[in-house]
Amino acid sequence: MVVQVFVRNEVTGNREPLKSGASIVPVYLRLINRTPRSIDLIWINYQGQGVRYATLAPLGHFDVSTYEGHPWVFRDSVNGDIRFALPGRAEIYYPRAFEDRRVARQIVPIVLGVLSLQERALQVLTARLLAENRTSEQNLAILNLPLQLRNELAALIQRCEDYANSFTAPELQANI
Repeated sequence: MVVQVFVRNEVTGNREPLKSGASIVPVYLRLINRTPRSIDLIWINYQGQGVRYATLAPLGHFDVSTYEGHPWVFRDSVNGDIRFALPGRAEIYYPRAFEDRRVARQIVPIVLGVLSLQERALQVLTARLLAENRTSEQNLAILNLPLQLRNELAALIQRCEDYANSFTAPELQANI
């Protein structure tokens, strides 16, 4: 499985893979993790595949030089949940140079979306089970959860395991 992001083509209405486009306009960013979770910084390459560029610790930052037309997504490093870039709480971040083309680093805060209590509890339980390597069907049955919650927990565990193996090999990062 490869991380891919799809967007709706406004002309045809079809879903198409998001890809980096050609650009010569550099953009300098400081990505700041304003969450208590580790966040993967993922650049969408020219083939439409996600390349994990870095993992930011909670409240950490990362400086990156990129280009206009090169989309980024930010995901929870454990379960792949989407995190948002401000302003606008966008799921996909499109870097833009300053209008006056000055060369300066732009601050991009990354924040959490709002989770329900059930979603957050499942996240915590999943992280613990993964850390303790107790994700088998028998281990989930021992928890005595209602069937629907146990199924949701199993699906989240599977998503976390799939996400951990979902990236292409890093490319020459000087190209972004």
